[in-house]
Amino acid sequence: MHSLKKSIPKICMIGSYYTGADFVIQAEEIAKYLEKEGISVYRTSFKKNRILRLLDMCLCLITKQNYYNIIQVQSHSYKSFIFPAISTIIGRILKKKIIIMYYGGAAKHFFAQYPHLIKWIFNKVDIIVAANKYMGRIFKQYGFSTEIIPHVLDISCWRYRNRLTPEPKLLWVRHFRKDYNPLMALNMFNILKNKVPKAVLKIVGEGDLKPEIDSYIHKHHLKDVHLLGRITHKELVELYNWADFFINTSIVDNQPVTILEAFASGLVVISTNVGGIPNIISDGINGILIPSNNVEKMAEKIYFLLNNKNSFASLAKNGNLSIRNFGWENIYKKWLQVYNTLIL
Repeated sequence: MHSLKKSIPKICMIGSYYTGADFVIQAEEIAKYLEKEGISVYRTSFKKNRILRLLDMCLCLITKQNYYNIIQVQSHSYKSFIFPAISTIIGRILKKKIIIMYYGGAAKHFFAQYPHLIKWIFNKVDIIVAANKYMGRIFKQYGFSTEIIPHVLDISCWRYRNRLTPEPKLLWVRHFRKDYNPLMALNMFNILKNKVPKAVLKIVGEGDLKPEIDSYIHKHHLKDVHLLGRITHKELVELYNWADFFINTSIVDNQPVTILEAFASGLVVISTNVGGIPNIISDGINGILIPSNNVEKMAEKIYFLLNNKNSFASLAKNGNLSIRNFGWENIYKKWLQVYNTLIL
């Protein structure tokens, strides 16, 4: 049985909770589970506008200070870093304990551009949480230690299907940003389509690269590509159930929850080997890793697996088994250790 020390943590969990977000953020997943464990969690902010969200966060930290003893912030890079930065400063003034969960895939470049800012803020933080050893190594380069706590996934929200014989049904899920490189998926599919005419690619997401994606599809007369935009969770579950292959094409990344969702659903995951992804995918064991932007290699691997059902089935099975590491039972133990360190 898990236990806390006599002083109970009361959390102010800071993240972007606004309605219409593309996914359930980790701050919300953690908050939901903590409340089930009897731990008080106050969330901020639900404002969509960035300025209003920042003001709301500051107001909540000040006016609700008697309701929490720990500030816990989900942090990312560049413009989004203003939220952990400001909350850390306020937290220090209010003499609160501060945890930053740093999930920004672009950390390596961001830290290199703003080293003084990074050191100034993180020197004021009590505990830095990273999702994997990759991110931990980046912090170590700047003199900071981290607690490694992987993302948590509510496995019950995803429908597992045992896949034995592959079909050329491909799924890509992410925001249309350069970091996530959606055009690589189209380039790869264009190559695969020449070998596998029945192949179908469904793409979930939206963003600034939408015009480039539309242009590529039109220019190359690419058929059987379905751009689905933003969809509901129920629709996403159905898509994971439909597909046999999940492709991830990131240029930089940390620990994509979409890969964990694909594992939970039983898909074979084929991804670029960037950032923290090799910490969750062992090449040839529970998924396939390829060099960034190598469209030929990705198409080649999918073609191979379509014609080698034993290898396909083995990858699908092992991918699903690996999701157990991201269940709440394991993750909660790690969070308890963090809270017990802070609350005396």
